[in-house]
Amino acid sequence: MRYIPLPVILSLVLFTACTAAIMPTSVPTQPLPTRTPVPTPLSTPMPTPTPEWGIAFAALMLSPEEVSAPQCPTRLYMIRPDESDLTQLTEDIEYLAGLRASPDGKHLLFVAKREDTLGDHDADYFDLSHLYILDIQSGEILTLTSGTTSDEWLATWSPDGRKIAFVSSEVNTPCSPCPPCYEEGCTPMVTEYHTHLYVMNGDGTGKRKLTPREGRIQAVSWSPKGEWIAFEQFGAIWAIRPDGSEWHKVADAPIEYWPPYHSRPFTAQLAWSPDGSKIAFAAPGVNGNADIFIANPDGYGLFNVTHHPAEDFQPTWSPDGKSIAFVSKREGNWAIYVQQVEGDGIQEAFYSPTVHAVHPAWSPNGLQVAFTAGPDLWKMHLFVLDLSRGRARQLSDMLVIESPVWISMPSR
Repeated sequence: MRYIPLPVILSLVLFTACTAAIMPTSVPTQPLPTRTPVPTPLSTPMPTPTPEWGIAFAALMLSPEEVSAPQCPTRLYMIRPDESDLTQLTEDIEYLAGLRASPDGKHLLFVAKREDTLGDHDADYFDLSHLYILDIQSGEILTLTSGTTSDEWLATWSPDGRKIAFVSSEVNTPCSPCPPCYEEGCTPMVTEYHTHLYVMNGDGTGKRKLTPREGRIQAVSWSPKGEWIAFEQFGAIWAIRPDGSEWHKVADAPIEYWPPYHSRPFTAQLAWSPDGSKIAFAAPGVNGNADIFIANPDGYGLFNVTHHPAEDFQPTWSPDGKSIAFVSKREGNWAIYVQQVEGDGIQEAFYSPTVHAVHPAWSPNGLQVAFTAGPDLWKMHLFVLDLSRGRARQLSDMLVIESPVWISMPSR
């Protein structure tokens, strides 16, 4: 065997190792196919469009001089706050009142005399009031209550829009037993009222009595979280559970006269704060005149917000819960004011020496207030106030006799 020196052997080993580190062990004759992964597209949810808010209102279809029992034809309209897209929603409806928008702004709840409950082949002032819902998009009207044994008013939505709280009176049949009334010469009149607060489903089914005692009710409002229904009865503000299981007095509010008034007592005089922690209402204050008070739902924390010798009514909360708009006669005519809930800040939102202004209604974004204004309460028109500019504009020449409400406008 031939002898190979050790240094030579070590040199060969090092050469082989370095060569192996540099050269691949095998060289393919063509590039290996590569696969570029295709990313799975993520499903991007479409953004929910911001509702475009408009104003719905009840327009009187006669001149004030022509209005008298038994006729008061009214139509529902809607309009954008820039005065565009004035749209008629209904034909003539007798004695329409108590307009309320659903929480999503797509339906209108109202009281009207659409049914001939006297048997004289006409629906007018002497007939009973019942509840109805208008679908703004389709124009269809759903009848919630009917018949000759009950009279309904002061309806309000639950915060989820599935139920309705309302006032109903069991009554004796008007003018019985002498219909048709006008031919027989008798006066059509209901002589028995047994009034309670009720709750029913949004389709008119499941009517249930809540209040344990009967008596006139002048205001109803459902709390934003659905836990309580506030109402005025026996000169006090009360809170009751929607199932009637618990009720208690919130505060005394003995005001029999509820100005600014007209022929029907459908003007809301109490309102919940947006978070449901407070109730605003009118009650005797300075010199016995009405002031705006707030209180917790349990009755604690009673506080006089406006504290002024003039009469203050119709409180309504701003969407952020920091302010309350209300109506006051501080300078001679009814005017719209905005009061900070915490602090002394107050703004004269709208005042005119020639017209009265009532029925303030905040826009959902809190930037505008719709209201009605005119020389008297039967000659009012629809206005909208831009709070940032302090400017008000008239939206329509039609006479408006009810509080306007903000709605979600249908797509153009």
